[in-house]
Amino acid sequence: MCELCRLSQGDIKTKLYYQDQDIIIVDCITCRIPMVVWKEHTVVLESKDLKRIFELVSNLFPECKCRMQMRKIPDHFHFHINK
Repeated sequence: MCELCRLSQGDIKTKLYYQDQDIIIVDCITCRIPMVVWKEHTVVLESKDLKRIFELVSNLFPECKCRMQMRKIPDHFHFHINK
């Protein structure tokens, strides 16, 4: 099981900002900045899901920018939110 799947299931503890059935937003353990993780182990999301994610992020972190890079875990959709 990948690190992001474990994080999504609560096996790895870090600061929680938001969670629902599809998305979890927590502090990245390495970077210590908020990170959006799609709970399903995939990198392919539908456009409606991407739109929902960006609306959620802009509401929760209106001053922040998203960094759409998946470096260390390229097979599980996630990205960092730069404060």
